[in-house]
Amino acid sequence: MNIDDLIRGYANELRSAHARQVAPGLDPRKTRRNWVVVLGAAAVVLLLITPVALLLRSDPEVRPAQQPAPTTVPASLPETTLPGGTTAMLAEVPATSLADVPTTVVAKPTLPEPVGDWERISTDPRLFGPGAITGGANDDARIVLAGCEGFVRDAPGLPIWWSDDALTWQRAEGPDDVECLTFVEATPFGFFAGGAGSSLWSADGVQWESLDLADGFGLEEPGQLGWVQAVFLSPTDDRVTLLYSRASFGESTVATLATTTDGEIWSLGPAESAALFDTSDVEDVIEGGDGLLAVGQSPGGQSVPTAAVFTSVDGLSWRRVTPQNVDFDEKVMRSVLRVGDQFVAVGGDYSDTRLMTAWTSPDGITWTRSPRPDDPVAAEFGSMTAEAITTEGGKIWAAGRDFDAARDKEQTLPAIWSSEDGRLWSRVDIEEVRGTIPFTVVDTGDLRIGVWPPTPRGEFDDAIQIFRAN
Repeated sequence: MNIDDLIRGYANELRSAHARQVAPGLDPRKTRRNWVVVLGAAAVVLLLITPVALLLRSDPEVRPAQQPAPTTVPASLPETTLPGGTTAMLAEVPATSLADVPTTVVAKPTLPEPVGDWERISTDPRLFGPGAITGGANDDARIVLAGCEGFVRDAPGLPIWWSDDALTWQRAEGPDDVECLTFVEATPFGFFAGGAGSSLWSADGVQWESLDLADGFGLEEPGQLGWVQAVFLSPTDDRVTLLYSRASFGESTVATLATTTDGEIWSLGPAESAALFDTSDVEDVIEGGDGLLAVGQSPGGQSVPTAAVFTSVDGLSWRRVTPQNVDFDEKVMRSVLRVGDQFVAVGGDYSDTRLMTAWTSPDGITWTRSPRPDDPVAAEFGSMTAEAITTEGGKIWAAGRDFDAARDKEQTLPAIWSSEDGRLWSRVDIEEVRGTIPFTVVDTGDLRIGVWPPTPRGEFDDAIQIFRAN
């Protein structure tokens, strides 16, 4: 008897056991015991004889392994008579092969290449999460970015990030209840950040703590000064002035200026300058005009906003340079930028036109409203506001929102505009530039850091992307 005959003999024994199991009149418990005994014996024998069979059948020559052809089983098999006279139908097995098994490959989304000499350096959602970067600052050794968390905090923690080489980024440490910061500023006395009711300070941009000067001014309760709305660093870098804002009656707010020349001793600024910022919102601060330019709206609030520009020699004494007339009333300024030999500011119009609005100035003092861009949205249904501004590829770019209550779905959409000179603007298809136009938040002269999405107000749902360019 050879090995094949022995295997076939045990296979016949298995079929006989199965026939006894299904035959009528047998005790099911005995049948199961018999079945287990036979299966166990068969398993032992197979374990013993399989190596022998392989040895006997082995070929002394080593041949390259060949891929077996796909196995195909007929869809139906004839009836088979088992020992004991029982008839059974073998199970139908559909024809199949490995070639028939579908393969699903999940491809990683391909991000578009940024324009110019920009290089995308980070898109890590575990580090940045959803939301947006709102500002950046740098000292001699470190770059710091601040932002707002998204509606879902996938990456909980303080929304501040830092890097020493502009390539590797880490999240800063500090209070974990801060969800949105609208600015960060580097000064000789450390980093300051604030917005949305939060005021923070850091010596190194890595470890942050809450900033409250109320006790130093003899106030009874913490937080009586309010929150830091803006930081004014003098053009000579020898004075830092904080603009505090605290809630008052209705939508009104009261402003306080606190200033220092050493980072240790703080004093109150001029009351007449502080009063200029009562019920006001300062959205952006850059160098220009008398020394510093601050843009926003005053009086603030959603009811009666008036676009406004303020200027100061030292960040302590301020004056307002824009009038209250049709070119500024019921409008807001969100961002300002020096472009060549002029300044360009962008915002929105809350009056009858309700369209994206821009202004230009040759010196930061005298401002002219630009013509309104043509847009198909009826004024009675919606409004458009530009929130951020940058330059790239010889053009000026503005990003913001397009709200239209007449839409059935997605009433608020992201919007992009471009201009050659800051005066004539046109709407750009968002899909043509999405993720390709970094909005600069840090510019040292030798290095620029850009971000996408460009605004923190929820219009853009793209993941945060960080770019650099030399």
